Amino acid sequence: MNNIALMKNILFTIGLVAASFWPAVGQESSDWTVYPKKTQANNSTYKKQPNEKVTLSSTERLDELMEKDLRISEANPLISGFRIQIFYGSGPGSKNEARTIQSEYVKDYPEIPSYLVFQTPNFKIRVGDFRTRLEAEQHLRLIEEEFPNAFIVKDNINLPKIELKQY
Repeated sequence: MNNIALMKNILFTIGLVAASFWPAVGQESSDWTVYPKKTQANNSTYKKQPNEKVTLSSTERLDELMEKDLRISEANPLISGFRIQIFYGSGPGSKNEARTIQSEYVKDYPEIPSYLVFQTPNFKIRVGDFRTRLEAEQHLRLIEEEFPNAFIVKDNINLPKIELKQY
C-alpha cells in the first residue's frame, strides 16, 4: 500500500511540474506578429491612431489554411437551423406520395424552399431554411391546417437570404 501511495505522489508531482511548463511551450517561436504592439500605458488595450498603419504578417501555412477554410465554406454553405417536416413515409409508393405533397406545398408557398430527403427507409419532405426555432414555429402555424402532422426538426440549412430593409 505504501508503494502505491508513493507512486501516486510521484506521478502527481511530475504532472504538476509538466503543467507549470505547459503555457511556456511554443510562445517564443511565434510565426506572426501584429504591429504596432500593445502599449504598456495604463495597462489598457492599444487603440489605433487615425493615420497609423497596422500590419499583420503570417506564415505561408496559415495563408493556405485560411484559403482552404474559405473553399470549404463556399462549397458547403450550410449552417445549423430548423426546417419543418411535412411528410415522411416508407414503402413502394412513398417516393411518389412525397413528391405529390411537395408539389402541393410549392403551389401554396413558392417562396419557401422544399426538400425531398431520403433517409433509409423513409422519404421525407422538409420545408424552409429557418435560422431560429421561432421563425419555424411562425411558419408551422401558417401550414398546420393543411399539414396537420407537420413538426419542426433541427437540421443543417442553406444560408437564408437576408432581406435588407430601407429606412
